[in-house]
Amino acid sequence: MNKLLQLFSLSTMVSISGVGSILLISSVSVSYADHGEITNAQTTLTPLQAQREAFAKSQGYSSYAAMQADKKKNPSKDAQYFEEIRNAQKKKEEADAKKAGYESFAAMQADIKKKAEDKIKAEDKIKADKKRAEDKIKADKKRAENKIKADKKRAEDKIKKETKERRITQARIDSQNNPGFRDLKPGIHYDDYIKKCSGSKCYGIQNISFDARFAYKNGSKVLSALTLDMGPISSDGILIDLINEFADPDANIFRKMKTNFDTKYILEYEFSQRDRQLFNEREKSELLVVYSKGQVALRITRDFSLYIEYRIIDNARSFLKSNKPVTAAIDDF
Repeated sequence: MNKLLQLFSLSTMVSISGVGSILLISSVSVSYADHGEITNAQTTLTPLQAQREAFAKSQGYSSYAAMQADKKKNPSKDAQYFEEIRNAQKKKEEADAKKAGYESFAAMQADIKKKAEDKIKAEDKIKADKKRAEDKIKADKKRAENKIKADKKRAEDKIKKETKERRITQARIDSQNNPGFRDLKPGIHYDDYIKKCSGSKCYGIQNISFDARFAYKNGSKVLSALTLDMGPISSDGILIDLINEFADPDANIFRKMKTNFDTKYILEYEFSQRDRQLFNEREKSELLVVYSKGQVALRITRDFSLYIEYRIIDNARSFLKSNKPVTAAIDDF
């Protein structure tokens, strides 16, 4: 007669050869007869049951159930059982290590660890080498792009420089016959002007103030107008003798400049006796003497200062047209 079946748990240790040991704890419930016999109803063993039965028989028991019953009566046998398992495992590990050509299991484990570390290092080196190669390709590409840009910029700068030099040369040619002060002739290039002038001073001259105006012509920045401030020409505010033919030419700066310009340039028009009277009576703000189609002018302002003006041809035409006096002829009456 079958007795009541009981539920039990088993802990086993399984080894993995050549790599190390892993403690595998598994709890399995199996039904066995009280006397350690397989029940009459159970005719086929599972692989796990067969393994347990074989192990129990190797330990001198008639069945796995009998071995379990004995361990319950003698708990100390559990420690011995696991110690024997551990020793067996150690022996197997050492045997596997020697079979693999190592002096000991520890040496094999150390070698396995070293190989794993070496593999990681090798992989890291491959990654590093690959990154260095990629970085080099990027750097080489960047250098090539920068070189192309630099070469292009050098070529563009060379063209700009040559173009500028041609324009400066052309400006010198175009302005060489224009009236002006020394080399400061309307139409010269800006670069030529700043070689001679800084601020309101040119050639280091202290008693004349220079005022330059610039304009763009054919892509070049050129001197369009130059005004020289010669200072005051009278102290009493009366210009009665300024253009008196019998006055000493060296008596004032205006007479000096007019005498000089009358011989160098073609006179277009000059202020009249009536203009002078109106100026002295403060009914006229300025007096003009104009030469060379408006390119040169002497200007006397309300504060009795004298200015000498030089202009490029284009500006001179408009200046002449807007300032030339329109007077009635005797035939108009």
